[in-house]
Amino acid sequence: MPSGRRNAASRNGQTKSQTGFSGSTNTAIRSNSGERIAGSGGDDKKSEDFCGIKTLVPKHVPIPIVPVDGHLTFETLSLIVSIIAASLQMLNLYRTVWWLPHSYNNYSMNFYLIDPYLLIFIVTMIARQFIYSLLRQFIDISSPVHWLSAAQKIMRIILLIIVMSILCWCLYHMAERHNSMKIFYLCYPSLSVYFVMFGMSVAPFFDISTATLSSKDDKKTKYLLDKPLHNCSLNASAIRAEVSTLRSDFNRRLKRALFASSSSAYICGIAPIIFVPQHLHFNVSWVVQHVIMFWIKTDEYPALFNNPTMLLCSLLGLQLLLVGAQLFILLRSNDWYQVLSITLLLLINYYPLFKITRDYLICWKVYHAEQIIQEKSQMCSNPVVQ
Repeated sequence: MPSGRRNAASRNGQTKSQTGFSGSTNTAIRSNSGERIAGSGGDDKKSEDFCGIKTLVPKHVPIPIVPVDGHLTFETLSLIVSIIAASLQMLNLYRTVWWLPHSYNNYSMNFYLIDPYLLIFIVTMIARQFIYSLLRQFIDISSPVHWLSAAQKIMRIILLIIVMSILCWCLYHMAERHNSMKIFYLCYPSLSVYFVMFGMSVAPFFDISTATLSSKDDKKTKYLLDKPLHNCSLNASAIRAEVSTLRSDFNRRLKRALFASSSSAYICGIAPIIFVPQHLHFNVSWVVQHVIMFWIKTDEYPALFNNPTMLLCSLLGLQLLLVGAQLFILLRSNDWYQVLSITLLLLINYYPLFKITRDYLICWKVYHAEQIIQEKSQMCSNPVVQ
């Protein structure tokens, strides 16, 4: 949660900065704006004396170390889930009744009706981020430090040329077999949304976690390991600058996550429907349901920022609702392909349900303890104004 989680280093090193702030009126601290700002000026002191209240620097409870998936692990899981979702959608569309005694089908699917170039197109689109992450990790390990940035840019350009060549080759052969409007429906939504969100930038096409920093100074003062820094301050301008940085970082991450999840749902769920032969009959409601459930599983909705735990609480509620709906559908399903499809989606959703529940409980306990400590400190330090 980019907007709610604070940097662990700032939490652990809080005691010294608090002591220096309380003991001297000229102590300077560095805020997220990158400037050194006096922690307590004359105007602030006069204001505190006038109100009879002593303002304290917030005291933070250290967040416990929670194991998280690495970037490559996350992309691997995303690739596996996307392949399963695309395969299940193909099963929903091209299933057969091969078990009947007089059936002419020897397989569970009509494979000859599936366009092979569409399969190559889908696999290329959903595997591009995994391949990029794998190559980037290899370059990070093997390349010297002073060549690292240039090697990553060259690798990104070469990979972009290869991916676009494969996609154009697939589209060329698909255009010979299908109506041109189907090609338009396949390409236009993703391309239009991408250019509106990111313009001509190539990085979001491969990596949703790459930070876009405006200058080198921002990278030095506001970010550490692609995460915005948090520094406690009582200066209004420093607080506003830090809030602006955190909000921009969260909006950037949210925008990339929404595009990645929506594009995956469109490629894996809707693209196979576009190229279905006209004479093929399938369960429309079940196919649409599959698309919606896969999109909700990969998507995230931010609804509340008054309490940092509300975001995780809303995600937890959404995940529980999704799992409950899938269990209900599973109990009411009779066809074999429906049971197989909903069971696999249900098993996939158990993992994010566990992680969201764990993160919510940890976040709630940390912020609850922090609120209690802050209230007690304020009560002890602020005299009652008569």
